[in-house]
Amino acid sequence: MELDQLKRSRRETVAAASRSLAELLEADERAGAVVGADGRLPTLGGYLEALRDAHGDGGMAALRRTRRLEVLRIAALDLSGDASLEEVTAALADLAAACVQVTLEGIDAPGDLAVIGMGKLGARELNYVSDIDVMFAAEIDLSEATRAAEKLLHTLGEHSADGRAYQIDAALRPEGRAGALVRSVDGYLEYYRRWAQPWEYQALIKARVV
Repeated sequence: MELDQLKRSRRETVAAASRSLAELLEADERAGAVVGADGRLPTLGGYLEALRDAHGDGGMAALRRTRRLEVLRIAALDLSGDASLEEVTAALADLAAACVQVTLEGIDAPGDLAVIGMGKLGARELNYVSDIDVMFAAEIDLSEATRAAEKLLHTLGEHSADGRAYQIDAALRPEGRAGALVRSVDGYLEYYRRWAQPWEYQALIKARVV
C-alpha cells in the first residue's frame, strides 16, 4: 500500500473509532505524521526520550500533548491490524511508565522513591481507558518521599486544557486509602507477614518497578 493511501486509511479508521482521536487529528498538525509512521511501536526508551524532550520544551502541558500523540500512534497501529493485542497493551503500559518517570524527574523526586506498578500497569496489560495502579516505597526520608508521591498523583491526575494524563489509584497499598502512601521495604514486609489478606498476596503477582 502506498504511504499516502496507508496514512489516509489509518486516519479514517481512527476517526471512525474514536471521537477524541479524530479531534486530535484535526487539531494537531503532528498527528498526521504519527498516523503515517512506519508501523513500529517505540520502546520504553523511545517513550522516555520523546517525553523528556516534550517536558523540557513545555513542561507538563507538552508532556500531556505528546502522550496523546503516542496513544494515537498506538491506536492507529492497533486498529489497522499492524500491532498485536500484546504489543498494544505493553506499549500503553510502557507509555504510562515513561510518563511516571519523566514526571518524577520534573518534580525533583528523591532518588530512592520507587513506584511499583500494580494490576494492568504492572502486568503490561494496560488498555486505553485503564487507570494506573501504583504503590510507593522509599528508604531514607519517608516524609519527603510522601510529598513527592502526592505531587506525582496530583500532577499526572489533574485536569487541564490538554486533558488529564492518567487517573491514578494507590488504593492497593497496605490498609488501602487509610494506610500510609509511602512505606519502607521493611514496613511492607512487616505488613505482609502479619496482616495481609490472600487477595493482597495475589495482587503482588503482577507487581513490578516502573
